[in-house]
Amino acid sequence: MRILNSLILIVFFSFGISIPFKNRYIVPLYLKVGLSVGYNDNIFLFSDEEKNDNDSYKYMGNSSTYDSSTIKPDIRILYSPHIVDGKTTNFIFYSSLSNYPNVVDNNSIYYSMRFEYKIKSYNWVKFGYRNSLNNFLRYYNDSDLPGNDYIECDYSSESIYVSYSLNFNEYGWSKFRLLASEQFYNPNFTEFDTRINEISFKHHLDYKLFQISISLLRSFADNISYKNGILNFDCGNTPENFDQIKFDNFCEKDNSPDLQGSHWAPHLIHRDLWTKVGGFSVEFDPGDGSDPDLCMKLWNEGVRTFKCISRFKVYHFGSVTTRKRDININNGTKKFLLKFGFNPRFFRKFYLRGDGKIKYLGPLDDPKLNFSMLLGLIINKFKYYYYKIF
Repeated sequence: MRILNSLILIVFFSFGISIPFKNRYIVPLYLKVGLSVGYNDNIFLFSDEEKNDNDSYKYMGNSSTYDSSTIKPDIRILYSPHIVDGKTTNFIFYSSLSNYPNVVDNNSIYYSMRFEYKIKSYNWVKFGYRNSLNNFLRYYNDSDLPGNDYIECDYSSESIYVSYSLNFNEYGWSKFRLLASEQFYNPNFTEFDTRINEISFKHHLDYKLFQISISLLRSFADNISYKNGILNFDCGNTPENFDQIKFDNFCEKDNSPDLQGSHWAPHLIHRDLWTKVGGFSVEFDPGDGSDPDLCMKLWNEGVRTFKCISRFKVYHFGSVTTRKRDININNGTKKFLLKFGFNPRFFRKFYLRGDGKIKYLGPLDDPKLNFSMLLGLIINKFKYYYYKIF
């Protein structure tokens, strides 16, 4: 984090100095607060057939209707320091909360941060970050788990982008944009986690009485976590109906290699080390986050071997506690971020460097700072302060 703070200071000090420093940055802060009210007649996006099907209620969880009023408070903050003489620079923060009173599971949070630098008329460079949390879809049956329980399915989506717009005067203006986005689902549906890269181009022209726009878009999507070292195999959903013979036969035939960067329970740890780090942290219970938290504490004590031993298998009945609808599940990702300064995904990507997809290669080295890691640190720092403030 010291590297990131130093970088920000260097950026601020690297521009012209004709305006006194304090006058450059002591400028008005514009705050706009809004509230919108609406109505959505089909929160779950049911087809006409589904609306008339009694079985559709299993997708609605704790809700008794598929329509609801909507209440959306939002806040926008604009800060425009004089970083470069004669040029417009904007820092814009925006956040909103979407509330659906009749659909108890659907309360999503959105926030974004954007930097804008105006070169001249219709000539802008923009860098942005967006994060949309708790986007509720429906209740679905988790096919990875035995039984027919329907479980809440939601996802969070975060993206970063850079855009450049160019003015061609009477020939209109063009805009280029590069975007990288990731969608992460709640723990029962992580096999759908997706990474999306996108490139787009738009040209706009006003010609006499006509407005002409041409847009080109190309997206590349890839699944992030499918088959990430967790084997999906049904041998029963309770100790009473567990099929021991089926499980033993499967274990004998499976030849999966040992994997790098494992952080899943059960763990094989020396008793002295377990005692030193305090074992699992109780603040993550019930919910997710305790496994990477334990591994992060071990990392801070100098442990560099995180190995998934594939010949050692444990059958997990899967979310027996968190599937109960009367359980208030902790936000493990948020707790981890506030505790260590970055989220579990960042830890798995830049520290453990495997996440159950790479063959074990030996003890790990300390992470080396590169552009991708620096960008991740910046995003996590924004998230950290957002959670601290809100």
